[in-house]
Amino acid sequence: MNPQLRGMLNIVRDYIAFGEVSEKALGALFVKRGTKGSAKLISLHKEGEIHSFAKDVFGDKKKVKEFANPVFRLHPPRKGWKNLKLSYPFGDLGKRPNMDVLLKSMM
Repeated sequence: MNPQLRGMLNIVRDYIAFGEVSEKALGALFVKRGTKGSAKLISLHKEGEIHSFAKDVFGDKKKVKEFANPVFRLHPPRKGWKNLKLSYPFGDLGKRPNMDVLLKSMM
């Protein structure tokens, strides 16, 4: 987290949901929605390799670009959004202490 990124998040915090992601959720995201080019990661690598790469990315040893596309195409959350006008904890937008619940509902 650098000052430039913090400033950008401060500007768009009313329009997006953001927060820290756990290593387990990152591994599940790579397995379920990760792509490299037009191929899915699960068809290119074994699941153990994908989870070990998620550990490397989470530990700041490697970048996502080295292994997969940095953009993930996610579905809207199951059971819908709570409220898109209010910030967390009353709505879904803004800084969240735990993004795992939202990511799990979007995968």
